[in-house]
Amino acid sequence: MIFSCIQKLALAVLCVGIQSSCVVPDDTSRIAKVDPTAAAARQEMVGLSEADVRMCAGFPTATANAGRSGQIWTYKRIVQRGNLSIVVPTLA
Repeated sequence: MIFSCIQKLALAVLCVGIQSSCVVPDDTSRIAKVDPTAAAARQEMVGLSEADVRMCAGFPTATANAGRSGQIWTYKRIVQRGNLSIVVPTLA
């Protein structure tokens, strides 16, 4: 009887802990710092023409219309990782 109550309480605490870990705070500036290159680009690329941006960054992977504000260009960056594979043995 006592074990069943403890088990239910532990399950409830575990569920609350898992759900709270999925929440992303509104302001992540203390956790994830802004990339210095991106911060510099926000200031230095203002006022460039479309041709100038394409000369600097290349053609965008995708574009979306933002109404009167213009267009949103997105670029996909592929980072090659090493070909290291680690297999962890399991006991069945």
